[in-house]
Amino acid sequence: MYVFDVSQGKDLPALTEVQGDVGGYRERLVKFVESQNVTLNYSERIAPAKGLSFGGKITLLSGMQAAEEFSTLVHEIAHLCGAEIYVALAPGIA
Repeated sequence: MYVFDVSQGKDLPALTEVQGDVGGYRERLVKFVESQNVTLNYSERIAPAKGLSFGGKITLLSGMQAAEEFSTLVHEIAHLCGAEIYVALAPGIA
């Protein structure tokens, strides 16, 4: 874990890109999204964001590598799941 303090005079650590072989997991994840009645779209217009989720829709940035797309899709699914849990726990507030 990196802790940054200006007094150290060091640069921030570089962020890494997601890499690896997702195999058939991407297709399985897309099928899961569809089974949850979530619409999955791709767009270049959301850049620099890699993904957006709102109201049962997920939009991913077009042209990402498979591992980056998989990671982003998992992240966006988590947002939708978190929103559903919030609504269930706080009826009438959301």
